[in-house]
Amino acid sequence: MKPNKIVRFEANETIQLPGPIRFIKIISATGSVGIKGYSKGRFTEQTVLVQGRSIEFNELQDAVDFTNGLSTAHTIEIVMAVGRVDDDSVAGEVNVIKGKNLQTTPDNNIAFNSQELILPANDARRFAHITNLDSAIALRWGDVNTAANRGAMLWPGMTLVVENDAAIYVFNPDLASGVDVAITEELD
Repeated sequence: MKPNKIVRFEANETIQLPGPIRFIKIISATGSVGIKGYSKGRFTEQTVLVQGRSIEFNELQDAVDFTNGLSTAHTIEIVMAVGRVDDDSVAGEVNVIKGKNLQTTPDNNIAFNSQELILPANDARRFAHITNLDSAIALRWGDVNTAANRGAMLWPGMTLVVENDAAIYVFNPDLASGVDVAITEELD
């Protein structure tokens, strides 16, 4: 089986990869990897996997945390899919490569019933980490057309990792309260 993700971890680091994901198999790893799944903004299941082991979540996951429990850096090769993948299956290759610089911005308050540009297009961006800091209000995120009925969900408390250099907009559908989002970019 050929991996479709290659992830390089620093010591004791957690990396979140976006879904949809239901099946994960560790193809190669030099140690154990903690796996924690999230669906609709809530924690669903967690386990620890080693090379050759897999998990099939009970439901589709919006995001999955991968944690390196070792005190040294290492690389893992994994297969992630929406359904079970047989050993003879081949998946396309994607390398997850870290940025060289981090850039944080002050928390951004998305006013009630409005859309805001939270990150302009940036050719140097590898990943944007966006966290909905509210405990009750879900947001929508996407392109300039993001609205109450358009865009993917950013559930309360959820951190989203976007691998894209395009402009990112967030819409707050709540009719009474603003919502803060935290933003960090990984840049070349």
